Amino acid sequence: MYQKVNFNLKKLSSFLVPGLVSGLVSGVLAGWYRRIPPFYFYALWPFSLLFRAVLPLRRYWLSRRQIDFKVPVVVVGNLTVGGTGKTPCVLALTQFFMQQGYQPALLTRGYQGTLQRFPHQVSLEDDPREVGDEPYLLAFRSGVPVIVDPIRNRGALYAQSLGATLLISDDGLQHYALKRDIEIVMVDGTRGFGNRCLLPMGPLREPLSRLNSVDFVWRVGWDMVFKNIVVYPQDQRDQAIPLIEWITQRASKASIAVMAGIGHPEQFFNLLRSNGLKDFVSYPFSDHHRYQIQDLQKIPASLILMTEKDMVKCREFKDPRVWTVAVTGVLDNTVLARILKILNK
Repeated sequence: MYQKVNFNLKKLSSFLVPGLVSGLVSGVLAGWYRRIPPFYFYALWPFSLLFRAVLPLRRYWLSRRQIDFKVPVVVVGNLTVGGTGKTPCVLALTQFFMQQGYQPALLTRGYQGTLQRFPHQVSLEDDPREVGDEPYLLAFRSGVPVIVDPIRNRGALYAQSLGATLLISDDGLQHYALKRDIEIVMVDGTRGFGNRCLLPMGPLREPLSRLNSVDFVWRVGWDMVFKNIVVYPQDQRDQAIPLIEWITQRASKASIAVMAGIGHPEQFFNLLRSNGLKDFVSYPFSDHHRYQIQDLQKIPASLILMTEKDMVKCREFKDPRVWTVAVTGVLDNTVLARILKILNK
């Protein structure tokens, strides 16, 4: 007698598809960030040419929709797909402008969020899966209004109505409908511009010639460095201690896992290594990964370190092993003085 086998296609696909997608994304990223792309990437060259031809038309069309604001607008963005340290930069600029007497508000489109009504001011009572992990983190860290709206002009007008005297747009370099006073491009200090090809053959959203028209180009690790690295249990930032102190107290007594679902996880792992944490198992996830409790349960370590961007999505799991690493971006005072000079013209 044969035993009946239940074949659940939906269950099988839920197991296989994430792995296949993750593998595909990893393969594409590896090709993008090789100096010379794999030979099969050249099949994408015609599409990159088409993409390049469309860019000026898109910029012209969006620029015609610009409106004037009563307050200055600072845009922080990048030329490449993926993370380049924009969030620490935005937070550093927010702190700086507050010290100068401004009342900043932050603009973001809420990437990977599920909100349906805009504009939306992020609250710590919100669900990070709805508003987006980065907007929630910005609200968690900055203490200033964070406005989610895919239409940047609408979000900017709303922020202005709240009393903001300066607007900082997170990842808004290509949102040309938003008129800006200062453009800042963040560059990954390790990966740079990859193979220097436009999408989809490479990671570039715009040609490198775009750098000639921006106000500042900052490399992470050079023009912006990470300092004051602290660690705190889960989401209890008021209990933060220096990373080196945490290593002394705990690292020698426990097995440690480090997880990161950001644009360039290896950058986070290297940051920890360079600051004294040597013995750990790394768990990279895709950028904006939607964590499930199983992701943590499968990690066989007594302590788990993660980025703040990961923490805001994992806090609901209440895993006592979780510690959060917070970094502070520090900008050169000379550069900050140049920013003020542009705004005060």
